[in-house]
Formats: sequence, structure tokens, C-alpha cells
Amino acid sequence: EKALYTKIEICNTLEKGNEATCRQMINYLGKIGNNQYQTLPKSVSKKKSYPLPRDIIARSLGKMNPNCIDVLMKALKNKVQISELLDAIGYMIFYNQELATLNNFSKIKETLEEHKDNSIILWKSIECLSAFSLNENKEYLTELEQETTEPVIIMEIERTLKIIEERGNYNGKNTKK
Repeated sequence: EKALYTKIEICNTLEKGNEATCRQMINYLGKIGNNQYQTLPKSVSKKKSYPLPRDIIARSLGKMNPNCIDVLMKALKNKVQISELLDAIGYMIFYNQELATLNNFSKIKETLEEHKDNSIILWKSIECLSAFSLNENKEYLTELEQETTEPVIIMEIERTLKIIEERGNYNGKNTKK
């Protein structure tokens, strides 16, 4: 029990870090614990919000100051950590909608396109896209759904489209219909 409180306090302290802290933490993505996804789940999350990342570092990165988004986006070039990084980015953007820009959307879309053959990265990219209430995102996901055959990926696209619709889908402005 004491270890849990220590872990929580360490995470709380790291979440208050700056961009230099963020860069250091990225090195540990996927290396602490053993609860990261290695295979696709059988079904998607039932949450109506963004699921809390399973990786402890991704969880802390996602809760950092939104000014760290550029550091996270630049790190998407590191193939080893993309999967967990997408969780952190998606979480951060979902709860900081000012980050749901066309530029950030384009970077996630580019990452997805580069790694379409990796089912985990594909799935996590689609989940990350649930943070973007953009018309371009809806159009892209609808096209992607047409070319996808993996049932869990199709379910994640449908879940993502539903979340976007519920949050409001007007180029980054969270206005409800």
C-alpha cells in the first residue's frame, strides 16, 4: 500500500514537469511494467471519454502541461515508442481541445498511414483521432473504415466517430448540434 502512494506522488510530480522532463520521460515509454498492449483487444473500450493509458509513463505524459505537445509530436518518429506515445498524445489532446488542430491531426494521420501494417499502431492511432473534432477527421475515418477488414479496427473507427459526433464536430470548436 505504501508503494502505491509513492508511485502516485512520483507520477503527480512528473506531470508538473516541463518540456525537458517530457523529453526524458519519453525514453521510458513501454519500459516500465508489463501491461502495454502487445496484441489487439477482442473489443474496444466502452468509455465515452478517452481511456486512461495503461503505460505509466504515457499516463503521466498525457497529463502534463499542454505546452509539451510539440515534444510529444516530434517523438512520433521513434518506432519503438509510437504505440504508447499515441496514448499520451490522444489523452492530452482529448482533455485540451485547443490542441486539436489541423496540424496535429495531420501528424497523427501521417503516423497512421506510415504504420498501417502494424495493427496496434493502427488501432491506437484511430483511438487517438477520437480527440479531434474536425470535419477532416470524420471524412478520413469514414474512408479508412471502407478499406478496413479487421473487426476490432472497424469497431474502434465506429467508436471514434461516435465520440466525435457527441463532442461536436466543427473544426475544433466543441459546439453541440
